[in-house]
Amino acid sequence: GMAARLFERVREEKGLAYFVSASRVVGIDDGMFYLYAGTQPGKETEVLAEFDAELARLAAGGIELAELTRAVTRLQASRRMRLQTNAAHAGEAAVRQLLGLPQETLTDWDARLAAVDRPALASFARTWLTASKRQRLVVRPS
Repeated sequence: GMAARLFERVREEKGLAYFVSASRVVGIDDGMFYLYAGTQPGKETEVLAEFDAELARLAAGGIELAELTRAVTRLQASRRMRLQTNAAHAGEAAVRQLLGLPQETLTDWDARLAAVDRPALASFARTWLTASKRQRLVVRPS
């Protein structure tokens, strides 16, 4: 989001991009975490270097406790917002049932998030966010 360190560095401090964000695609066995930015032609290499530096910081355990706390709070709030209707609850329950996954309450979700600490996050980053597992895509105007 706009308060995140990567956004601050790439957009606010360096002026390299109009927008900077991260997202994920979650699957049962596999998934994808990605960073993206809207930049001007010629600035792609600098933006990608900032992405690399941020992932290296995470792998080195450089995330601060306040950053982790904000991320956990954001994830908790976004799930609650997404599940505000009975239809949303039913849809999530149905998908979990079809995929053979256990049902999960908001309390379960909060507990799993609360269990994430800085060393666990660094270990995850060292395992899954390595350069050898990355793909890069740069879209340019024709």
